[in-house]
Amino acid sequence: MYNLIGEYDVTMDYKGRIRLPSSLLEQLGGSGVRLIVNRGFEKCLVLYPEPVWMDMTKQVDRLNPFVERHRDFTRLFYRGASQAIPDATGRILLSRMLAAHAELGTEVVLFACKSQVEIWSRPNYLKLMERGAEHYASLAQDLLGHQDA
Repeated sequence: MYNLIGEYDVTMDYKGRIRLPSSLLEQLGGSGVRLIVNRGFEKCLVLYPEPVWMDMTKQVDRLNPFVERHRDFTRLFYRGASQAIPDATGRILLSRMLAAHAELGTEVVLFACKSQVEIWSRPNYLKLMERGAEHYASLAQDLLGHQDA
């Protein structure tokens, strides 16, 4: 069970490598941890600890291959997925295809939440957070305000 937290500003080098901050790397399981990186639903990437990825793939693999929408989703879900094992300095390499999908440049934000880490271009992340801040209170009321106490 993971309970990842934190928001981290990092830099992507010209080879497509980012360094995971030590506090985040520790939450993920330390050096040598096996991670999977893939496309997110928005213009971001998602980094999963391998056990979390395996649980997600079990759900996707239950889809019916005889149904076109299921095949389409399965292809999109697995498209670009790759291992990202941190090197001795905590760096992971992102493929050019994945980096292009997320519009990543030099300035990158890692947003750790629950059992995954979203990888955002800094400008896209700031736009997303600005948009979300405008209706944070109404989201809280709509999604959490009617729960039984």
